[in-house]
Amino acid sequence: MPELNDYFLAINTIRQKTGIFMKKYTILLLSLFLYAFLTTCEQKQSYTLFVHGLKQNPYKKIQQYQKYNIIEKNAFTFKLYSNILKCTVGQEAEIENLINAINHLQQKYPDEIIILRGVSLGAATICNYLGTVKNCLVHGAILESIFADIKDVLNHNTRYLTRLSKLYPPSKINKIGLKTLFPHHHISGIQPIKVIHAIPHHIPILILATEQDIVVPLYSTINIYKELIKTGHTKCHLFIVKQGSHAAMCWGKEGVNVRNIEHAFRKYYNLGNYAEEFAQAGWENFLNNTQPALK
Repeated sequence: MPELNDYFLAINTIRQKTGIFMKKYTILLLSLFLYAFLTTCEQKQSYTLFVHGLKQNPYKKIQQYQKYNIIEKNAFTFKLYSNILKCTVGQEAEIENLINAINHLQQKYPDEIIILRGVSLGAATICNYLGTVKNCLVHGAILESIFADIKDVLNHNTRYLTRLSKLYPPSKINKIGLKTLFPHHHISGIQPIKVIHAIPHHIPILILATEQDIVVPLYSTINIYKELIKTGHTKCHLFIVKQGSHAAMCWGKEGVNVRNIEHAFRKYYNLGNYAEEFAQAGWENFLNNTQPALK
């Protein structure tokens, strides 16, 4: 896509060839107008479907993301699960609810781009959807604080239950942790790491992680990226911040970087609804730091 300077040079060349008198600031104003107009026209219309995490109010959460310019105003959300319903982690009812929400959005906007953005358990459900449903009706996915396997989360969090280690074996402690953290789920659900190989390679994926995540261990999120790379997925990206909370890094100390990376990701893959200002601010960071070579 042409940059602002390209429009300036083009208009100035036309001025010189035609002999039209035009001051530099007039050329600059015309360049700015053309740049803003054509940039907006080039963007495709898209809709983001936000998939919330455990014990989150999806409607309040999406408002927070909109406040920080992470998600556009015309984004949608839904209730991923019911606390009354006993379902497996990222399987059955959750995937079914996600499928229904995507189908509803696709029927309402049949010719538009649909992007999935999920946090924590919602991100895991998106991964499971992409890896188990044929003919996915989405064009991109952003996964924040995703875990590879629920056991990683349990092992990471049951360190708080170390006092029980002398009384119960690790398997028993994990069951206690599961009941505490996920009271309406059981451990036999589809784990994201098990379906990575089936995710279509044409769907761009941005994975976001923070070193300060106290719920999902960083290695678990990194494992998702590693496995995607192993399968030959060339459109997957990983961005790690040093400071930021679980499923809330967007409004942490490095939230601006996260926001800019997301807009750059949308622009790079022509997914629409990005702010040129933010996309440009995160462009170099996205190109240079989101596909690390990990061992």
